[in-house]
This record gives sequence, C-alpha cells and structure tokens, in this order.
Amino acid sequence: MKIDGFRYAAAETPADIERILTFFRAQKATRFAAHGIRNVFEEKGVMEFIEAACRDGLAQGRPVIELHALEGGGDLLAIVGGVRDRSRFSVMFNSITPGPYARKSPGIILMSHVIANCASRGLTSFDLGAGRAEFKDHFCSGAESRFDCFLAYSLRGRGLAAAMRTASAVKRALKARPGLMNAIAAVRRRTPA
Repeated sequence: MKIDGFRYAAAETPADIERILTFFRAQKATRFAAHGIRNVFEEKGVMEFIEAACRDGLAQGRPVIELHALEGGGDLLAIVGGVRDRSRFSVMFNSITPGPYARKSPGIILMSHVIANCASRGLTSFDLGAGRAEFKDHFCSGAESRFDCFLAYSLRGRGLAAAMRTASAVKRALKARPGLMNAIAAVRRRTPA
C-alpha cells in the first residue's frame, strides 16, 4: 500500500516540535480515553516541560528531548520522544495514530528508523523503556532487570515506604495475570477518568 507523503523525520525546528507535539497530544488523548486511563500529559505543566526540553539545545543540534516521527497521508503515523547521552538512546514516550494506518505497524517502522538514526550517530545502546509491550520483542533480545527501592529517613517515611512497597507488589502481581488486567481495563473504559 502506497501512502502519500510517507517519510521519517526528526524534529529540527521549533515548528517541527510544535507540529509533532500537537499530533502527540491528540493521539495520547484518544488512546488513554479508549482505555479509561488518566491522561498524564494533560496535567498542568507536563507538555510545557516536554516542549521546553525539546527546544533546549535544538539550535545546536542536541535537544534535551529528541522527537522522531513517521508521516504519511497527512497524518503523523507514529511519534517517539527520547533522550540520549554519548552512547545510549532512551525512549521516554511514544504514540501511534488511531487512524486507518494504525494496523500497518507504524510504531515498529518508526522505531526501525530511530534505531538506524542512532546507529549512524555512533550510539551503541537503545532503551525502549520500562514495561512489557509486544512491539519491543521485534527489537530486544532480552529485558534488563529493574527494581524499586524505597528508603525511609524518618518514622513517617517508614510508613510511606511500606505502603509504596505494598502498592508496588500488588501492581506487579496484577500485571502477571493478563485476565485480571483485561478485566481492570474493561472497568476503566466504562469509568470516567
């Protein structure tokens, strides 16, 4: 299938940033609403912070947050935002179109371009971020171990650390049961965020 205007690009100008983030906001709002999840990107100051970080260093060709996009058919089909150091690129956020091209794997296609872009710049490590997602299996040979550490420095902190450890354990147990997670997702979709 041929898509008019199909191309990969990284944001190079403030206008690119504004355009990509406009599509990103809309894509995330649609996705979160469909799953009944609170949209953290709508919280006060979040998008302003992201936009400022995308602009910071842009003129020197080293933005704090890089934006990459796959475009076609007058839509941004997929978007990736991430940070880099001398050797590693870490994905911070991504989105895909809710439109008709969503079933054509635009996120996987974009990720292939981003990885190639990073390799051409000499980066040797690519981090797709925390969490399990099917698309990550296309690029990753394994997962890095991660853990949460809650240190308490006061009596009140000990209570909070214990509560956070318990919440983390419950969340981990829920995520290990796909049937239960599907039921939770169904309830979220029917409940206003």
